[in-house]
Amino acid sequence: MGIHTEFSKNSFSFRDSSTGIPVEYNKQTSSNSLNESFIGSNRNRFKIYLIDQDSSQRARLASIIFSTGFHVEIFSSMIEFLSYSSGEGVIFVSDAIHDNGVSSVMDLLNQADVHISVVAYRENPSIEHVISAMRARVTNFLPIEFFETGLREVLEAAEAESNLNQDRRSKLEEVRKRLSGLTKRERQVLDMISDGLSNKEIGRELGISPRTVEIHRMRMLSKMAARSSGEAIKMCCTASMYQ
Repeated sequence: MGIHTEFSKNSFSFRDSSTGIPVEYNKQTSSNSLNESFIGSNRNRFKIYLIDQDSSQRARLASIIFSTGFHVEIFSSMIEFLSYSSGEGVIFVSDAIHDNGVSSVMDLLNQADVHISVVAYRENPSIEHVISAMRARVTNFLPIEFFETGLREVLEAAEAESNLNQDRRSKLEEVRKRLSGLTKRERQVLDMISDGLSNKEIGRELGISPRTVEIHRMRMLSKMAARSSGEAIKMCCTASMYQ
């Protein structure tokens, strides 16, 4: 799916690929127009994905998001979004897109192994809607009536979380890479250390001397770039937790 965007000095147009309808936006008349320094500093840093089954609402909210200088991709459903190769950024999704609200959205993202910040929105939400969304672990909840006035703060928080998640994933991938570099024996030693076994007990289990166990342990620590067995165990647990 693609959205064609054309910019001029004070206005731009984009095409909602779900409907093929061109949408015009004039920066001078927008009540949400932000200062140029904010727009220039944030444009194209990360993407925003807007998911809403209501075509007119999609167009209106996309215009507001564009006014902040961020790029936005538009989708009419979760199925359409999940068929698109997403990158870093944040999803803005209607809490009314499924009968179970944004909880269903979070379930679909988890099943697809897509890890991205999610901001839910809804017109005149009840406290139950907000609580349910927060329990589903969305990043934020933004009532549509406050979309313009509250968008900048929500975007900044979502971008900060996106950067943090990206850093965590990078570190996790590095740990997994280090683990994959261990020999079978080194991994056995690490697993047994994690189970609380001493060098002597590990040697007895593997049929090798405690001194040989110590050599494998030192090589394992070197490959893991760990300063202690405890640090290596923590890395191993973290990698297992997020498999």
